[in-house]
Amino acid sequence: MSKLEYWNDKWEIEELVRNAGFKSWTILRPTWVMENLAQPAAQFMFPELKKEQIYTVLNAETHLDMVAAEDVGAFGRAALEDPIGFNGKNIDLAGDSITMNEVAFHLSHFLGKKIKSVSLLPSEALSQGLHPSVVNSQAYRNKVGFQVDIEKLKEYGIPLTKFESWARKNISNIDVE
Repeated sequence: MSKLEYWNDKWEIEELVRNAGFKSWTILRPTWVMENLAQPAAQFMFPELKKEQIYTVLNAETHLDMVAAEDVGAFGRAALEDPIGFNGKNIDLAGDSITMNEVAFHLSHFLGKKIKSVSLLPSEALSQGLHPSVVNSQAYRNKVGFQVDIEKLKEYGIPLTKFESWARKNISNIDVE
């Protein structure tokens, strides 16, 4: 599946929801999920993390909008409990926007080990064993990324998780040698 097909398919599904005649609907669009760095997802997304390295196609200066899974659940619950207040909303979700160097910094702090973020060209990432879908999504984020207004999300009154807080809470699920 091409990147274009992926995003078109997502849009078509959203359109089906919008036009299905539901009494109320809300579309939540989580950005990159912080849990991608924890097991078992990290085994697929960041196989070198075990060796204290994060191989990524993200450029060093690329900010990655990210969200904790708990925050997605909190917004989903709020939408179910207040279907009128959330009706007809398309909500892009992120609690933080940081670089992979900042991710490595926080992981290093909580793990007590030096985690290094290594930016690779897509061809290098593929040769290092990163899955093509991971490489493609990261390359896309370098070019387009997300444009989540995290400050505006605070208007919903639902607490959002910063990566540093998530890392502190979830460090036992991050596997390094």
